[in-house]
This record gives sequence, structure tokens and C-alpha cells, in this order.
Amino acid sequence: MMKFMHDSHEIGHALINKKLIIMGNNHILPRWLTDVPVDLSGYLLTDVFCMLIGYEDVLQKIIQNNRQTKPLIISQIYHQAPDGQERYFDLQIEQFRQINAVLLLSITDVTQSTELEQSLRQERNDLRLQIIKRERAEAALQQAKEAAEAANRAKSEFLANMSHEIRTPMNAVIGFSELLSSLITDKKQKSYLSSIQSAGKTLLTLINDILDLSKIEAGRMEIQYEPINLSQLLNELKQIFALKIAGLKFIIEINQTLPPTLLLDGMRLRQVLLNLIGNAIKFTEQGHIKLSVHERCQKNDSRKIDLIFAVADTGIGIPEDQQKKIFEAFQQQEGQNSQKYGGTGLGLAISKRLVEMMNGQISVRSQKEQGSVFEIILRDVELSNPAPLATDKKKIDFKNILFERARILVVDDIESNRSLIRESLSQLNLEVIEAEEGATGLVFAEESQPDIILMDIKMPVMSGYEAISELKKNPTTQQIPVIALTASALVNEQSQIKAYGFDGYLSKPISISELLTELSRYLKHKMLESVNKPPVHAANINPSSRSDLLEKLEQCRLKWEEIHDGFDLEEIKYFSLKVKKLGETSQQQHLYDYGNNLCQLIENFEFEEIENSLNQFPELIG
Repeated sequence: MMKFMHDSHEIGHALINKKLIIMGNNHILPRWLTDVPVDLSGYLLTDVFCMLIGYEDVLQKIIQNNRQTKPLIISQIYHQAPDGQERYFDLQIEQFRQINAVLLLSITDVTQSTELEQSLRQERNDLRLQIIKRERAEAALQQAKEAAEAANRAKSEFLANMSHEIRTPMNAVIGFSELLSSLITDKKQKSYLSSIQSAGKTLLTLINDILDLSKIEAGRMEIQYEPINLSQLLNELKQIFALKIAGLKFIIEINQTLPPTLLLDGMRLRQVLLNLIGNAIKFTEQGHIKLSVHERCQKNDSRKIDLIFAVADTGIGIPEDQQKKIFEAFQQQEGQNSQKYGGTGLGLAISKRLVEMMNGQISVRSQKEQGSVFEIILRDVELSNPAPLATDKKKIDFKNILFERARILVVDDIESNRSLIRESLSQLNLEVIEAEEGATGLVFAEESQPDIILMDIKMPVMSGYEAISELKKNPTTQQIPVIALTASALVNEQSQIKAYGFDGYLSKPISISELLTELSRYLKHKMLESVNKPPVHAANINPSSRSDLLEKLEQCRLKWEEIHDGFDLEEIKYFSLKVKKLGETSQQQHLYDYGNNLCQLIENFEFEEIENSLNQFPELIG
């Protein structure tokens, strides 16, 4: 027994008799119990090992050799030595029958393993805590994301509703003023109407800017690439701004090596350039506005170029510390006179984001009182094979179209909308039937069999979507063309309109010319040629005035040849006033009417009509 006890250098041992008295121990055991004698013989087990108090019954079962009784094991007993060192040991008592002993007590130092286990346990706890924190953070992030998405949906719904609610009264304001403009001849009244139309269009521009910004933020703005003739687009810009820059030079420089046709989003590019040129004009009182365009070829791809636009002015300039701020939404240059210059601070923010969506960037170089240069770089613009480009629909005027007798059903819950269409179309040999909600429209469509239906989208009780679904199911109405009337400018609304089977759509406020153009696609009609006044015949003029009239007509003809190809609106205006004056002094009504009409076309920026009128002049004078 003593040999066994002395050879066990890693474990402390003690032998115990039936009365739980220690009979002997090896020298290792006291190492864990430095506050007791080296020889523990004669000591009661529970006096030395206090943790065994209460285990007497278990120890007696082990002594009685009960096979069902397992050894008594107490793990990781904490012990602090007098020097303050902390240790852990495992205690085990099992049956051991030799001489007078019946129990064997074994103590093993497990300090290192316990500390390691505790360290691992702590690491596991720390890791578990980190996981819990991360899960909570992810849950909070998910909740924030869902809240943001819900807020974004709410904002989109609000904007759609706002668009509808504002565009509905705007439809009446702009539509009826346009209708009145075609009926009123008094100059003062026309001036009042012009102010109403101008204010309405300004408000509509503001609405469109807010919706554009919101669509970009919501990721609903889409870039539509198509073949664009850049020279034609720039010429349109020159025509638009020709009369708005009185006292300023408007210069356009195009690199002659620029490809004729490029794949671009013409509408969005035009929107950006209109904003930049409009700003340049607004902030420039003298000097010039210059729009230049050139390309930068790519060495590794001959089918792509970088396209560079620059809009330079000699205006008030922008301080360096304000140049980043002006591209932020609702921000303007500090100290800017808002009453003088106006604006909402949205134009440049929208332009910047549109340029970025077209794979480009916009920047500005400027010094206060020394003008500004806004530069746009569109990267990787693809060349397009020259092909017939889509042209805008030609606007149709009341005076130029005559419809065959036809019946139109207008379904709209807003009385003013129906009234506008009724008053407009009743002058054109068209019968208008009105329904103020979708269900009534279905009844009228089946009973009256109209030639075409104009259907509002958002109506109470039955929406336009529900109504067209019923119309297309009914064999008696499924072939009737249905045009949607929508006050929404959202892309998903337009896609939904097509998906439901509408044959077309008109956005509110409804332009009368666009309405006539849409109707002309489905209704029989004929276009009326402009009635020209008879040419001047020298025989019908007083001989004393004949020579003078012919001389002045020849001067007008030479002036016409000079301006016909250049399309300089200032020169065309001068020409129109000269013809008007000649008609007045010579009492030739057709000359006066021609000059007066051309003046009005210039004032209204009716570019197509200006060109048509110029083409008619040689025939007018014979």
C-alpha cells in the first residue's frame, strides 16, 4: 500500500477505514492542503475535507460494497493557498479493500485544465454575446430597412396622389386657358390668358421637378437609349433660347468630327442642357452664352466615345465654397437674390443625378463675377448606324383638322375635365357623351357604341383599370379604342396602363393639340390646307404706288432668302414686322395678315409653324 501511495507523484492519495478515519497518505496530498500536517493519519475525513460533510451516507454505501453505488466524485474544488495562489482539484473516493482500509481518496490537480475550460467558457460566452448583439443589430437593421421601405412606399404613394390631385385642377387651368386663347382676339385679354398659361406651366415644371427627384431617389427613373441626331437636338435648343437671350450672344460650337448619330436618352439629355442653359441666361446680364460639344475617342473601342458638353457664361459666377452646395437638392448659392432669380434649387440636383445615371459626371469651374463653365462628360457613348430617327408627332390645331361625325365617350369623375374635353371637341363635329364614374361608363359604352373612349384612371367606386378590364371582356365593347387619362407621371403607372390594354394615354394637364393628335389616330378626318391670300398683281395697284410696292416686295424677297436657311428668330421677327408694315402702308390685307401671324408665331415659339409660314412666302407674293 505504501509503495503504491509513494509512486503516485501526480495524484494525492489517502486510505480511509470504516469509521472514516484517515489511515495514511502519500506526500503529494498535503501540497493541496498546506494548512494541515504532512501526516494526516488519525484525522476524521470530514474534518480535513469539509466539502465531504453531508456525503456520509454515500460513503457508507461504498464501504458496504453496493455494486450499484458509483465512486463519489466532486469536480473542480476551489482552494486558495496561504500565499494567495488559486487552485482547483478533483476529488474521488472509491472502494479499496486492503489491510484495514476500505476507501481510497484521490485528489488530482486540475488547475490548468479548469482555467483553460473557464477561459474557453468565457470566450464562448463572449462569442455568444457578440452573436446576440449582432443578431439584435441585424434585427434592428432589418426593422430600419423595412421602415425605410415602408416610408419610401408611402412617399411614392403620396407623390402619386399629389401628382393626381395637383394635375387635376391644373388640367382645367391650362386646358381652358388654351381653349379660350383660340377664341379670344382682344390683345389685352390674350395677354391675361398668356400670363395664366405661363404661371400654369411654371407650376407644372415645379411639380415635374419634384416628381423627377423623387423617382430618382426611389430608383424608378429609367434611362431610355435611342439613336439621337445631336446636331438636330442642339439646333432645337438654339431655337428655344433664341428670343430669350436679348442682348446676349448665344454661341454653339460642335466638333465637325462628331459622329452624326449616337445612342443617348434624348429627353433626359435635353432636360439637363435646358436647365444649364436656362441657368446661364438667368445669371448673365451681358456678354455671351456658349454651348460647346466635342468627343474624346477611345483607343480600345472604336464604337464608343466620351462625349463632352460645356455650357459657359459671362455671368455673376459662383464662389468656390458654394460650388458643391449648388448640386444639392433645395440648395441655392448663399446670398443669391431669390426674388430676382427665383428657382427651387432642384434643377442642378436633378441634372447631376441624371448625368450620373447616363454614366457621366458634371462639374463646374467658376469665379465670382467672372462667369461659370458647367462641364458634362458622358462616358462610353455608343455610336449608332445612321437610320431614320423617330420624329415628334406634329401638333394639330383646331383650324387645320376636320373630323367626320363621330361619338366620343368621356369617363371622368371631375366635371371640369369632362367640360374641357366637351367644349374642345364640340367645335370639331364630334359628339361627346359623359359618364362620371366607371360603372356608368360601361353602360354608356354598351348602349351608345362610341367610336372612342377617353377613360380617367383614378375614379371612386370603379377605377379606369377595372372599367377597361370589363370593356375588354364584353364582345360588344372590346374593339372600341380606349385612351387613358392620367394625372400621374410615375413610370410604373405608365407601364401599368399598357399592361391593362389601353390603346394610348394622355397625361394631365391635357394639351388640346395632343388630344387632337391622339384622336386623329382612330377617327376619320382630313387636314385643311392653309388658305393663302391671292398674290399681288401690279395691275390691281395704283400705278403711282405699283413701282414702290414691287420694289419693297423685292426687298422682302431678298430678306426672305437671307433668313430662310439660318432660322435666326431675331432676323425673322424683323422680316415679319417689315412685311406687316408693308401690308399696312400699301393696304394689302393679306401681307398685313401674313406679317402679323408670323409675329405671333415667333412670340409663342411655334417653331414648326414659323418654318411652314416662311415656306409659304414666295407663293404669297407670286
